[in-house]
Amino acid sequence: MDDREIIDLFFSRSDNAISALSERYGPICRSVSSNILNDPRDVEECLNDTWLGVWNSIPPHCPGKLSAYVVKIVKNVAINRLRYLTAGRRNIFLETSLEELEECLSAPFSETENDSSEIKRVVDLFLDGLDPENRVLFVKRYWFSESLKTIAKEAGLSEGNVKVKLVRLRKQLKALLQSEGVYL
Repeated sequence: MDDREIIDLFFSRSDNAISALSERYGPICRSVSSNILNDPRDVEECLNDTWLGVWNSIPPHCPGKLSAYVVKIVKNVAINRLRYLTAGRRNIFLETSLEELEECLSAPFSETENDSSEIKRVVDLFLDGLDPENRVLFVKRYWFSESLKTIAKEAGLSEGNVKVKLVRLRKQLKALLQSEGVYL
């Protein structure tokens, strides 16, 4: 079943919408949540919360790209679950990847809609300009929250090489953000 058909199921409030979504995007959602959460029970809870979140948001929203929409929801659910589970403790892995990106901005990520949409526009421009290998490295680290070890193994590179490439990519992003007036 394609994305349009799944979205139509949600709009018609069909009981089959969740199962179709789970069948199509369950593996990637499980992978994203597993990269953030360590406990399989937390991952299952995260997936269930994701399906509910999609059910509650479609309609009224009609996502243009269902895969990105669902991954964004699962990632936010997993991060919120992790924050709840580690309240008062630090989660070095997740904080490290987010801190790496924050160094590209003058302040931690903004919550205002205008700032967020401008950052999104520049990041999209940045990603469009990358070669496929670097785009994959960047997206795996900062969108899918994969560890350096996992990225290195999948890319056939050393962890050190991946770190260096990510540092260079962040510098390029920062320079683009500066040239576009997002980072001063």
